[in-house]
Amino acid sequence: MATRGRKTNGEEAIELIALLPWWVALLLALASYLVFHALARLPPVVVARPDQFTPAMIRSVVVATALVLQFVAPIVCLAAALVSAGRRFKRSQLVARVASSDVAGVLDGMTWQDFELLVGEAFRLQGFAVEERGGAAADGDVDLVLRRDGQRYFVQCKQWKVLQIGVQVVRELYGVVSAHGAAG
Repeated sequence: MATRGRKTNGEEAIELIALLPWWVALLLALASYLVFHALARLPPVVVARPDQFTPAMIRSVVVATALVLQFVAPIVCLAAALVSAGRRFKRSQLVARVASSDVAGVLDGMTWQDFELLVGEAFRLQGFAVEERGGAAADGDVDLVLRRDGQRYFVQCKQWKVLQIGVQVVRELYGVVSAHGAAG
């Protein structure tokens, strides 16, 4: 049973798989079913001599585990596919809302989490592979890691209501870029 604020292994697995595109999670669900179903159908080993007992027990444990995982693993992958598809839909809705808005302050009403999603999606639309690193708190070191043409770039999102950011913020980000060997 999960305690408040802590995730179970199943929830962690769903979050990890949900980082993949939804269609990859669906393929993973199918592959996991096929693999575990094949393992669950392994014929039992007949123990004729004492030295065959250990391999027979190992096979029995594998078959019993596969019997359960042939259903559990695909369900976890399908749940992750739904989470991934939901995130993709949310991103496309954010882009559509901002693109179709006539209001100059459309970004002002957005949460910092939605702002990071929007910036990441804008880079995706420009052909970058985007890894979202934003955490549970605002203003982490690196919010997005962009990759294109073998180059890696770091992005720190700032949704400030002012026109300027301090030079210290830029220096800190430049230090992270330099320390990790990113292109920019």
